[in-house]
Amino acid sequence: MLSGLFLIIYISFSFVMTYVNWERINTLQIFWIFKEAVLPDLNAYRQNPELLLEEDAPENIVLIVGESFSRSNSSLYGYEKNTNPMLHELEKNGELSVFKDVDSYTTTTIPSFKAMMMGYKNEYADSVEWYECLTLIEVMQKAGYTVHWLSNQSKHGICDNEIGLFADMCDEQAFVGDKIAGMKRTTYDGELLPLIDKSVSKARGKNFYVVHLMGSHSKFDARYPDSYSFFTAEDYEGSHPHLSSDKRQLLSTYDNSIRYNDRIVYDMINRFSGKDAVVIYLSDHGIDVFASDEDYIGHAIKNDPVSMHAARKIPFVIYTSGLCKEKYPQLQRRIENSLDNHIVTDKLMYTIMDIAGVLTVNSVSYRKESILE
Repeated sequence: MLSGLFLIIYISFSFVMTYVNWERINTLQIFWIFKEAVLPDLNAYRQNPELLLEEDAPENIVLIVGESFSRSNSSLYGYEKNTNPMLHELEKNGELSVFKDVDSYTTTTIPSFKAMMMGYKNEYADSVEWYECLTLIEVMQKAGYTVHWLSNQSKHGICDNEIGLFADMCDEQAFVGDKIAGMKRTTYDGELLPLIDKSVSKARGKNFYVVHLMGSHSKFDARYPDSYSFFTAEDYEGSHPHLSSDKRQLLSTYDNSIRYNDRIVYDMINRFSGKDAVVIYLSDHGIDVFASDEDYIGHAIKNDPVSMHAARKIPFVIYTSGLCKEKYPQLQRRIENSLDNHIVTDKLMYTIMDIAGVLTVNSVSYRKESILE
């Protein structure tokens, strides 16, 4: 027992001494780095499922996961500020399907990711360990897809360690900048575009991309360059007169982060416009930005319906390329027939399996769990 403990401490200490940028680390991060030494290796829990597949499926499936984007602040959904000009243009041109009523599974990142990427739910409690659940990554690999993980979030840290385990299952993983920067990260999501270009340029066969954005993670004004300071406090004097000038300024930085996110997601979609591709964009959860109380910004106030609404109601869109629409007209019809349905993101794994042509897993069909009718 003691020898095993000493081994864990030694490995953890070696990791810290080798990889930590000490100028950007704090005590809490050190704790979580050491904790990572005892986190499970998801590769050790691969289940090697048997799949029954359709003969053909889209060559490229792209999942772009945003961060802290509340649907209340999206002009795609009627928000008064024009925060989504680029995606709205795609929608007007009939290139983007906008789902009307989507809830994130939870209001925080880690449980949301577990529900999306492996179907684990908090209510399972002690009946099953989360890392024992079948992952979307393994299913996609078994379905013949090369899986790429491209991220502008950190790989190690209080909010990142468990998500980083999914990256280690992939055929390719790439992170922008410092892998331990956490919320102090200063790299913009636009820096993911060269990583996508590099990955796409060398890709062959079928490919599944998971792109993880910083999105609108606080601190909001650190999420976009100065050239995207489109909104200012003065723009909210009429719509939010109850807020102080400082709070209106903070709200403007949140909306600026969303407008920048709009441009980045649009540019990512364009990388696949000439290919046989389906691109899904959603946020892991929303956030309450003065929605429930003029003094509150956060993931949500528990048991407050206004706060929970702001934190769980998220944007969810699917782009299908022209080539994909030609090859799979039934898929496009199913997407369009599902736009008004109420959806929770714990169905995402099964929806992507559906799009990838997975008919059964170990002789069990999960099509009824897909959001597509």
